[in-house]
Amino acid sequence: MKLRNLIKIIGLASFFLAAPVGADIKLVAKVDQTAAGFPSHFSYKNLQEPVIGPSGHVAFAGLAFDGRAYTKAAWAGLPGDLEAIIKENDTIAGFPGNVFFSDVSSSFLISRSGAVAFSATLKGAITRNTALVYRNGVTQGILKATDQAPGFPPGTVVGEVTPLAISDAGVVLGGMTTAGAALWFWDFEKIERISTTIGDCNYFSLAVYVPGSVGINQTGNVVFNATLYSGDKKKCFSGGVFKWSNGKTELLVADGDPVPGMPDAVFGVSLTESPPKINDQDEIIFTAKLIQIISSRSTNNSIWIKNGLNEPRLLLLGGEGLKEKSDNLIFPAIFLDSNFANFGYSMLPVIANGLDVLLAGKPREIQPYDDPKGTGATQLTTIAAKNDQPPGFDPSWYYNIFSNRAINNAEQYVFTGYSANALERRNVFAMWRGTGTERPRLIAQDGMKCSINNVEYILRDIDLFPTKAVTLSTAGGQSSWFSDTGEIVFRASLNSSSNVAILLITDDSKEQRIFSLAEQLFPEQFSPSNVDNQLLEGFVYRYYPATKTYIGIKNGEVFVLGDAFGSSPQRIDTIDNTLQFLESLTGS
Repeated sequence: MKLRNLIKIIGLASFFLAAPVGADIKLVAKVDQTAAGFPSHFSYKNLQEPVIGPSGHVAFAGLAFDGRAYTKAAWAGLPGDLEAIIKENDTIAGFPGNVFFSDVSSSFLISRSGAVAFSATLKGAITRNTALVYRNGVTQGILKATDQAPGFPPGTVVGEVTPLAISDAGVVLGGMTTAGAALWFWDFEKIERISTTIGDCNYFSLAVYVPGSVGINQTGNVVFNATLYSGDKKKCFSGGVFKWSNGKTELLVADGDPVPGMPDAVFGVSLTESPPKINDQDEIIFTAKLIQIISSRSTNNSIWIKNGLNEPRLLLLGGEGLKEKSDNLIFPAIFLDSNFANFGYSMLPVIANGLDVLLAGKPREIQPYDDPKGTGATQLTTIAAKNDQPPGFDPSWYYNIFSNRAINNAEQYVFTGYSANALERRNVFAMWRGTGTERPRLIAQDGMKCSINNVEYILRDIDLFPTKAVTLSTAGGQSSWFSDTGEIVFRASLNSSSNVAILLITDDSKEQRIFSLAEQLFPEQFSPSNVDNQLLEGFVYRYYPATKTYIGIKNGEVFVLGDAFGSSPQRIDTIDNTLQFLESLTGS
């Protein structure tokens, strides 16, 4: 069947090319818009640091303005159904009446069901940072300065408290007491101290103020790394990766444990730059220094994934070559923000022969090296490399700087960075996404046109949380800007720098499926297949040079253009109807 016949079957309509949108962008909140949870004369101002949870719940902070005064506040909920979860000068459930909310002081952590944990400064009798959790319509205080420290002897007092990770099983809190650092677990009803002893040894060097320094999964299992100490240095001279579950702590990987397949090397895991993470399959990712037994010197850096009692599996070894360019060796010292999702799928930033590189993939089933200085090629796929031509840009452009990265439990990734033009000496900030190890596709860039609520804007100053470049994941109970449903939350300006908005890019799997099916079913019109997505005037489209035709998508509708279809875009139908029809032709 020719596509011309498909157009006749579904219905043809001419359409004037007028700034259609690439990805479907939705408005979450915008300055001067009525602030959710406030009287109608209050509007949003100074919107800050949006994040999104695994199921699509968002949270952000900002100001509400009534024309005379500003009120600090935080908002959360599903887009289109936001609530003001706390306002400046509100009292806090669970805290005395002389303690009031002042301001948000940390990033938001969001569970799968939409519970939100964050750190806040207070007003009144107590002003220091404390941990708050919004759940089931109530923002509750968990633990605050001057409280008796749970799990400590009487008279031990809490200092500042910070939420470190969240899941629907509970929240991990970190803080200081008059007796030292501590970790606690709150199951939304009661709080207990995470044990700080293994036998006669106590933990040391716990990172209790840094979200991401511990991980938690849906069953409430918690992982972290630390060193150990006690009066008997023969027993307690090291540390490692720890797991806390059902009130008990165990040492999973210890300093000095043998490295699988490397008889002359042991692990050094207690003081690595990147803390361990855990996913819902109880897989744990950890960074390790490999140490030669004879010299006791660190010889290499590596990343491993461990599941239960099984031996760790190698994800990445310093000094490996890239799969595509085995002579481009991975610099062994750059493993600062390893992260992963379900079943060990990972995205890692590394440096190879001086180039910034983004890798994605899964760990090896069999460890191929018998020496810490392996010389083979990594099994991971290069997603993007500095100086390569970025998808969606002309050949005169190249990747210049990579910034934020995120992965989700659907094995999808997103990353941002600057593309530079070699001829015009200018940079453009842009965003790409992909699935698994496939080639990324351009989805947004500064200066593109977009249509939001049927109003056309120029997208400017795209800004993602956090400002520090890290790899984020929906596994482990941390902050992210990429949900498991493929939604991306970010802040940007619409037309002018003062018109700041929090926006949501929706999942584009249906659009990509339409492109792929059209190429499969109608190669006489759409070849070669798998060409890059392009953005022009906001239009997301593919151009097929062999047949000089286009497929484009705007606001949920599909269009074709080119020699076989004429010089004006021809409307096919909605995305859903077009996809249903194409799939009926394949029997899928």
